[in-house]
Formats: sequence, structure tokens, C-alpha cells
Amino acid sequence: EVSALMMRLTTHLLDLSQRNGDPPESLAEVQAMSVVTLLDASGEDHTSKWTVKEWEWLLQALDTLAGAHGTDTGRRLVARLDIIQRLDDEWEKLEGLTREDNMAKEIINKFQED
Repeated sequence: EVSALMMRLTTHLLDLSQRNGDPPESLAEVQAMSVVTLLDASGEDHTSKWTVKEWEWLLQALDTLAGAHGTDTGRRLVARLDIIQRLDDEWEKLEGLTREDNMAKEIINKFQED
């Protein structure tokens, strides 16, 4: 919970500082570490319980850090901390859960038909 709040706060601060000039590297570092902490703290199935809004916050944080308006420092941090791979791993877990849910629904529907 704390890392999610820190991520949201640093996203807004980084966005504001980018609009006003060159943001301090330390702010990008805090934001990157907040994202990593949030993904690491998620555990096996935590992200499957995230709301759409929580996913939006994470993606907004990554966009602010390393997207089109991000900084070279932010992009280096995302690469060095392997954030994209971590995000990809979480997404694969979600896709697996979705496939399992769909298979379970098909089995239930089949039994109901019989």
C-alpha cells in the first residue's frame, strides 16, 4: 500500500518537474524503486486482484518515467531494474488465470448442458 502511494506521488512530482525543466535524478530513482517494490510485493496472485485503476497508475508511472516524455535516466532505470520483464511476467500470470477461468467456465457449461 505504501509503495503504491509512493509510486502515485512520485508520478505526479516527476510529471510536474518534467514540465518545468529537468527533473532531479533522485526523483526518477524513487519512482523506479516504488514500481519495483510494488511488483515484488505483489506475490503470486496479488496483481490478479488489482483494479483497472491500479493498473492505470502503474502504466502511468512507467510512461512518466520512461515513455515519450520520460528521461534518459528513467529509461536506464527501467532497463537496469528489469521493470518491463517484471511487468511481462505479471501479465503472463494474468493471462494464465484468464485461460484457467475460461476453461472452468466451459466445463461448468458443459456439465449444465448434460
